[in-house]
Amino acid sequence: MNDPLSRLSAIYGIEESYISATGEHRVIPDAIKISLLEAMGVDAAHGLDLDHEQHPSSSGSPQHGGECYVPDWLRDGRIWGVSTQLYAISSRRNQGIGDFVDLANLAELAAGRGADFVGVNPLHALFWDDPNRCSPYFPSTRQFINPLYIAIDVLPLGAEILAGEDQRVKSVRESRTVDYATVAGLKHHALREIFFRSSARDDFEFRSFCEDRGQPLENFARFETLSALMVGRGLQSGWLKWPPEFQDVHSSAVFELMRDYQDDVLWHKWLQWTAHTQLAEAQRCALAAGMRVGLYLDLAVGVAPDGAATWGDPALVTAKARIGCPPDEFNVLGQDWGLAPIIPSALEERAMGPFEEVIAASACYAGAVRIDHAMALERLYWIPEGSDARGGGYVRYPCEEMLDVVARVSEKFNTIIIGEDLGTVPAAFRDRMWERQIHSYRVFYFERDEAGQYFDPRNYPQLALACIGTHDLPTLGGWWSGTDIETRRKLGLIAEGYIEAELTARQDHRRQLLALLARNGFAHAIDHASASELADEVVCDLHACIAKAPSRLFVVQLEDIAGARDQINLPGTHKEYPNWRSKLPMTLEELFDFPLAARTLDAVAGVRPRQP
Repeated sequence: MNDPLSRLSAIYGIEESYISATGEHRVIPDAIKISLLEAMGVDAAHGLDLDHEQHPSSSGSPQHGGECYVPDWLRDGRIWGVSTQLYAISSRRNQGIGDFVDLANLAELAAGRGADFVGVNPLHALFWDDPNRCSPYFPSTRQFINPLYIAIDVLPLGAEILAGEDQRVKSVRESRTVDYATVAGLKHHALREIFFRSSARDDFEFRSFCEDRGQPLENFARFETLSALMVGRGLQSGWLKWPPEFQDVHSSAVFELMRDYQDDVLWHKWLQWTAHTQLAEAQRCALAAGMRVGLYLDLAVGVAPDGAATWGDPALVTAKARIGCPPDEFNVLGQDWGLAPIIPSALEERAMGPFEEVIAASACYAGAVRIDHAMALERLYWIPEGSDARGGGYVRYPCEEMLDVVARVSEKFNTIIIGEDLGTVPAAFRDRMWERQIHSYRVFYFERDEAGQYFDPRNYPQLALACIGTHDLPTLGGWWSGTDIETRRKLGLIAEGYIEAELTARQDHRRQLLALLARNGFAHAIDHASASELADEVVCDLHACIAKAPSRLFVVQLEDIAGARDQINLPGTHKEYPNWRSKLPMTLEELFDFPLAARTLDAVAGVRPRQP
């Protein structure tokens, strides 16, 4: 590392090389280093003389430490909960999409079965006037909430306004998938009616909320107002394609235009206040029902490059790179997630303040928070402008400082932290997680040895959350039947010559699953592996088996016990697959009496009874 480019790259956290998921040592080419430096705003061509280069300064060696919050009763205890996608909840009263009242009701029902927490997808604000941008992991901002989850029928005037929309509400409620465009149109109209026909703007608590949230809320509300105006002009909802005079949050053009739309700005603030109060009420209901943790929320790894977060604070991020991951045996071209990365030096210059605000925005409502792609606390794979995912490199972040923030926020709000540590995990990163009491994320499908045998769950770590699957994997029923393989075949994601091999491997994995159950005292004949349909007793016993793990937390995915077949999200697809749209196959009111669900929840509660 004696050449000037390598020294400059090191100063800005660009790694010289990395070990891939397949164990291959990959060196980052100089051209990629230069592109990454330029994405950070560093003039690499004229900055190779380090005596003159302006770079992040170090303030010595500050003391780091501090553990994340773990309640005393959990340190040697074990609990369980349920999880689902909030939008996927069907109920007899919602408006075609799961909402915060559904969340409160789900928590109460699950608490009655012995669950201590209920987990959902990220609830971050997306693009209000572009509802088909519906991925919860591609938010406009992580500081504010998606207003589509507001329950209208419990608001003043809500029931009256919805009464005139009976047929439209009935249609979207009965749809098997979320019709985001229709639901958004219905909710936009109803929520505007409620706001402009009521005295909500004069509510003291609303005014206090606006004052407390300050300039970030003002900027967000202005973005939402501008986004609606631009969409109305036939432009995109994201700011990168707006006229130049509106791309700057501080421009006189924005200021002048907003003077004419003050009511709209106030309405968007009111939407945030309403979402805030309903989400906080869901947590209150969960705890009142007997849950000891309550809401388990999810924090996305980044934000869309054209959303409210980057418009309101463009100096914090770069639009000249995207977050992704390098090639591996499952994705030979790598993955480009399209998210805008935070510039590490900008974060350090602001003493981690923006990161703390993001963590706190979720932790303040929750008893537990899952950090998606937790390795981002140490490094992220950046893909520079003009390259695909094969032409990227890892950029290091101020790990100890970020861990300090996570611990501090966790203690402030009494929030348990889970770090999603799947994929390529840096050496010693899990040791850092253990030191800070961040729970690992252990997924049954991935817990296998080199020979492909499933690990005995009794050997899972204590400092972990254990589960069967995730939103990016097939449901249990879909996995057993090979529905996911057939779906990928139809979409051309598997070459015809590999389909038979995948089906053969799946049958072998089914045998291994049954063998695992047999080793743990659940009697299932290995030859049942050839059955085309997954037996209810296998679903029930697998959950009970994994629940035996010493891991502090275990979560039951509702899709698995409701008999769902469709995968929630199919990585590598866009419009060709209905990602983030499938609903649970039955209503919330029916779910907990569904035989498979009732039997499985009772079995898990028997393995992990709630302790007084």
